[in-house]
Amino acid sequence: AQPIEVSTVDILFKCINMYNVMLDNITLKGANAAAVMIKGSKGIDVRNCELVFSGVNAIDVLNSSYLKIEGNLFDETNDAAIYLNGKCSSSILKNNVIKRTGIIPGMGSYDYCAITVNGENNIIEGNIIDSTGYNAIRFMGDSIVVRRNFITNFCMIKDDGAGIYTWTGKDNISGKGNKIVENIITNGKGAPEGTNSVNGYACGIYMDDNTGNVEIVKNTVLNCSQAGVYLHNAH
Repeated sequence: AQPIEVSTVDILFKCINMYNVMLDNITLKGANAAAVMIKGSKGIDVRNCELVFSGVNAIDVLNSSYLKIEGNLFDETNDAAIYLNGKCSSSILKNNVIKRTGIIPGMGSYDYCAITVNGENNIIEGNIIDSTGYNAIRFMGDSIVVRRNFITNFCMIKDDGAGIYTWTGKDNISGKGNKIVENIITNGKGAPEGTNSVNGYACGIYMDDNTGNVEIVKNTVLNCSQAGVYLHNAH
């Protein structure tokens, strides 16, 4: 008979109010919630790890800084592979491979994004992102660089999103120092089921409400159902 594996632990590794911790070459499999949880910490380094079958977020971060998340494999995450929330600053997310994020309807809690970053002075670079339920990369904040990522197959479950997406909100507060440079984005399908849309709404790069002062340079976008670059109430 085929063996059945059952998750019994919510969080596999906790790093709360800690400094200068490294996880290297470790497989973290089958968390009910998060494979790695980081809160109020600095200098945490996660590299060369495999984070698979995470029930919510693979790496769940709150109010932490100087993180390095590099060279990891993320696969079969129900909500977000890398989620930096609160005030997260001066971190590098680089050369990760992220596959099959948020592609089971109803299993994610909200995000359905491969990478979500809130904060300032963060770099998202050289990642390969394939098959995402909603936005492949979503960022909010200042001095965030999204550079040389390869993104394919996104907005597979949720509609009105993008390969790279940002949104400021109701307040007309412009960001500063944000850059989207030399990314390759392809196959934004959209999810039109249940709507009167034929093709769905998926963009390569989407600058949503009140987004301002973003440099968008030397990107390649193809095969997206709505637009290559879409500016919505942006300046």
